[in-house]
Amino acid sequence: MNNLTTITRKVLSLLLVIAMAFAGTVLCFADDMNVTATEENISGASTIVFEPDRWDNASSVSAEVWTSGKKIKVAASIRVKDSSSKVSGYLYLEEKSGGRWKSVQSWKINQTGNVDITKSTTYTKGNTYRARVKATVGGETVEDVSDSIEG
Repeated sequence: MNNLTTITRKVLSLLLVIAMAFAGTVLCFADDMNVTATEENISGASTIVFEPDRWDNASSVSAEVWTSGKKIKVAASIRVKDSSSKVSGYLYLEEKSGGRWKSVQSWKINQTGNVDITKSTTYTKGNTYRARVKATVGGETVEDVSDSIEG
């Protein structure tokens, strides 16, 4: 029985070493892929965003939509690689109607550097909504669309 316990401990130790080596490999790979890890996104859900040099001038772009009481909220976050980059575009609230998405409200984005914008408006209960951000960062078009939600 003692030999079996010793063998079991050695096997478990070996498996632990292999798992730790694998975890280090994954972290190195993630670093090579320009992974941005955040603890919480705008709506409070945990997220990891993989952006393998998708854009030249922005490191990440995200759009979110959620309801809060009788309001629907939309938000956009744009992280620029150069803090002097000019960012211009729109954050859109879109509603699905007849199988197509149409913009029901928009907010102008026009600033330099990182963007964090949150807006709210009324909505119709039972309709389907999403947020979309489309902007130009240093002359390059960037865009993201949120998941859809039912209001």
